[in-house]
Amino acid sequence: MRRTWYVLVLFSMLAGLGFAGTMHGVASAEESKLQISDIAGRNTYLMSDGSMWSLIDGRHAIRTPGKVAAISGYEYRGIGMTQDGRLVKWDIGKGPEVVPGTSGVKQIAGSYWLKSDGTVWFEAQKANNLSGILLIADADQEFAALSSNGELLLEDNYKKDQFKKLGIVENPVGVKSMTVHSGRVALLRDNGDVVVYETSNFDDNGRITPVTVAQNAAHIVYVSNEPTDLLIVTLQDGTVWTTGVYKDRWKLKEQVAGLSGIVRTSIYGNAKDLSEGFYAQRADGSWIHHMNGQNKSV
Repeated sequence: MRRTWYVLVLFSMLAGLGFAGTMHGVASAEESKLQISDIAGRNTYLMSDGSMWSLIDGRHAIRTPGKVAAISGYEYRGIGMTQDGRLVKWDIGKGPEVVPGTSGVKQIAGSYWLKSDGTVWFEAQKANNLSGILLIADADQEFAALSSNGELLLEDNYKKDQFKKLGIVENPVGVKSMTVHSGRVALLRDNGDVVVYETSNFDDNGRITPVTVAQNAAHIVYVSNEPTDLLIVTLQDGTVWTTGVYKDRWKLKEQVAGLSGIVRTSIYGNAKDLSEGFYAQRADGSWIHHMNGQNKSV
């Protein structure tokens, strides 16, 4: 009975997703060339051909053929976007499925998605008081947005759809990516500069003072840490660094030993700190899991 149920779930998931392709017990020659494009959590991988591995019922890993371009979440729940701008969802009870009626998705972050018209959406609802948005970031129950006129906005944790303006970012189209955590928003610019806006770092007039914490960066992501949250910065030379604590949070303090030739990192979608380590992608496309100074191939 359990086997029949599992087969029915798998069949309905594939049919509902509307993806072409079949499941293979043995990888073909073409499949052997596949690489992991992104990682959301254990056994939750986006592949280079647009297919996706995910967990069903919390134990079985399944691969769903498709054309997924990006994913955000963790092993038990998340969202993604297809190459043609449709929204995808998955959870512990089902594999990834395209959400009917969605289109124009430009970026996903946490549980939010940004459409090409500059609107932001969450759980099928359009966010109020946001328009003309270029980039979004969502992590640790915090949401930030960068508008086309340069406004950097951070949502009030106690007042939904109310935003605090952290500052005006010059040349907002020159911002490559952003990450948010505990009252801090870090921007990665096209020139490799990493600029941090922190709600507690302001001048005598109450204006938040942006601080450049790194240069020649390729990728950034925040992670929880005591007593000060860390910014993990992958530099263009392939090394990985973290910012320090207290006053050292404004500079790259420690190089992560044992990592070289890295282009980006990925933390567990529901990670509270670095106790479970993090993933790192090499320049050749391969991934490793780094924890306590040790590397393990994914």
